[in-house]
Amino acid sequence: MDTTRDITYRAYLLNDADIQSGIVGGGASGSGISGCVVDTFDFTDVDVVQWLEKRSQADGSDAGDAFLGPRRVRVAGTLYATTRLTLFDELLSLRAALNPVLAQREEPLDKGYRPLYFSVPTNRADDYPSGAIDLMVKAIPRGVQHVTQRDSLGGEDNEALAIPWQATFICKDPGIYAQAPVDVEFETYPALATSATINAATNLVTKATHGLVANDRVTFSSLTGGTGLTLGVAYYVIATGLTASAFAVSLTLAGSAVDVTVNYTDASYVKSVTFAGTWSNRGTYLGKFNGLFIVGAGAGTISATVGDSVFTITVPASTVNRTIRVKDDKVLTFEESSVEAPQMSRIAFIGDATWPLIDPAVTSYSITFHGMAGLGAGGHMWFYEQYA
Repeated sequence: MDTTRDITYRAYLLNDADIQSGIVGGGASGSGISGCVVDTFDFTDVDVVQWLEKRSQADGSDAGDAFLGPRRVRVAGTLYATTRLTLFDELLSLRAALNPVLAQREEPLDKGYRPLYFSVPTNRADDYPSGAIDLMVKAIPRGVQHVTQRDSLGGEDNEALAIPWQATFICKDPGIYAQAPVDVEFETYPALATSATINAATNLVTKATHGLVANDRVTFSSLTGGTGLTLGVAYYVIATGLTASAFAVSLTLAGSAVDVTVNYTDASYVKSVTFAGTWSNRGTYLGKFNGLFIVGAGAGTISATVGDSVFTITVPASTVNRTIRVKDDKVLTFEESSVEAPQMSRIAFIGDATWPLIDPAVTSYSITFHGMAGLGAGGHMWFYEQYA
């Protein structure tokens, strides 16, 4: 924390960088400083957690891997006011801001761990043109103490007054994060192509002005009659038989056409869509991936290469649209009809890597949506740059 800059918790200004502008001079009644400042802070206390084994003499192992537990933040400051009445009103506001019960009621899903916002100066002008890195920790107050001292409280109601205070916070995790996430939004795409037919004699899907080219991928969301194709499987469009109003599909890139043995009288399909690019992690630590995908009722898959991870999410067919969440605490959930439930069995990782971590650098990402009757509005993926 930099005590020359604003420090805020639950919209309360714990450290007012402009407090000097609030000085009322002249030495008359009601003159003095008004506002709150942080005088000292310490957020270096992080637990190291490690299990100890009772059977160490038998197997030669006495402790597990070390990992970091919660971070503690200790802050001390002074509350100033130009009158006694204002001082005690402000003291009540400070106590309310640092009340753990009110913090939890403000955002129940965060269990009371609310952002404590602060900034630190930096010379990395290319990354931070303002000369400051805006940071936060997710913290819940353990309590606030304030000391009433005769020499600082004053003897008259209209005299300048001050009350020293101190508070301790427990953080949700040891991370120190950027205030704003690095975010990639997904377009609403694509719409279902409906009323197609599929001829068993030619293996061709007929759909006027379908707009597909060779190597595109399509997933069928509905099939009426016929045999040979499977719902929810991503097929490749092949060059053989491809015209403006007809195409054939294969299970492999540039492979043989899937053999349709009985005509399909009606079919709906959706073209696969890939979002790819690069994003930058300016932090000094690994960023934790989050994803929120709004998908339709059809079956399909989501395939992603993000950070050090390659994974696939299998999405079964449903009767309603779904919201799929990949959370940075290593949980996958599906939400249907306003009910969210874990679906850990539906995510599979390729290789040794598991949940994505974003290196402190410019890295590439690629995420492909197959089927599911398309993407709805509001989907995105993000991470918070991390500095510890």
